[in-house]
Amino acid sequence: MKKTVFFAAMIAFVALCAQAQKPRLFIEKITKGDAVSVDNAVMVRQGIIDALTKTQRFELIDGVTIANLEPEMEIRQRETADYIMSLNVTTVSTSSKVKDGKTKYSCVLNYSVTLTDTKAQNTLGTKVFDHSPTGGIFDAFELHDTEDKAIASQSGMIKSDIEKYMIEVLPLTGVVCPADYEADNDKLKKCYIYLGSSHGVKKGDR
Repeated sequence: MKKTVFFAAMIAFVALCAQAQKPRLFIEKITKGDAVSVDNAVMVRQGIIDALTKTQRFELIDGVTIANLEPEMEIRQRETADYIMSLNVTTVSTSSKVKDGKTKYSCVLNYSVTLTDTKAQNTLGTKVFDHSPTGGIFDAFELHDTEDKAIASQSGMIKSDIEKYMIEVLPLTGVVCPADYEADNDKLKKCYIYLGSSHGVKKGDR
């Protein structure tokens, strides 16, 4: 009897682990425009990796780190990944103007990402992110005391970009648990859904 209970518990544990396993996302090296510095390209790529990490939805594989260790390992990791993301940054540039007797800086950031489903062998979506002043109006952007601060400010928009993009190409779908909800005067106050942290759902998501 004890063996039967133990065996059943092991099956439940294995099933739970399998359910919690996150899809593997391979992140390629970033390509860049000629005018974009290597440092700025690396900064954009790291911003994208940080944003993906915060979604808690994937097991991330850094293609740069893998390739630096062993070329054959990169091939194996690409083959076993569920998704592959390619990155390209076309513009990271700053402009300056004198305002109130001081030189101020603004940054233009343009980059794109493409997500491929390796199992289905198709592209899920390519998105171009254009963070530049509408109509070229310089004052449409926040001004900063240094070029570095201007670039850092624009790179801070990457997190929001990537979170929205991943929801667009890989939406999370769940249903409300029919027995677990609270209502008051026929108005829903609290409910539970069949999604959790193992799917990348976290407090504050809407």
